[in-house]
Amino acid sequence: MNTTTKTLSNEVKDDILALMTSELESWKADALAYCEPEDESDAPYLELTIACSDDGQAWSYQTGDNSYTGGAYSLPHWAVTSIDLDTTMSELYAEIVSQLEELLAY
Repeated sequence: MNTTTKTLSNEVKDDILALMTSELESWKADALAYCEPEDESDAPYLELTIACSDDGQAWSYQTGDNSYTGGAYSLPHWAVTSIDLDTTMSELYAEIVSQLEELLAY
């Protein structure tokens, strides 16, 4: 029985944090400019998918609903979240890493 727990590599975590640091404000602007919610009472949002390989060593991402053609499609573990105008860097990063590490554990 294999008891080794897989996790995201530190390099992947650093890369994801760097991506979020450089793109979060742009993603928020895109949500405001291009993404109209179905219900007028909802805030505009943008979907973000970050995916990783089965060993946690490779990753990619995509925004929006392009699940069959985006960069994350070829990887097996997907963390999916929504970015709105109130999204903070720390919450976004923690949510994505938590989802991916939970998926890698199984």
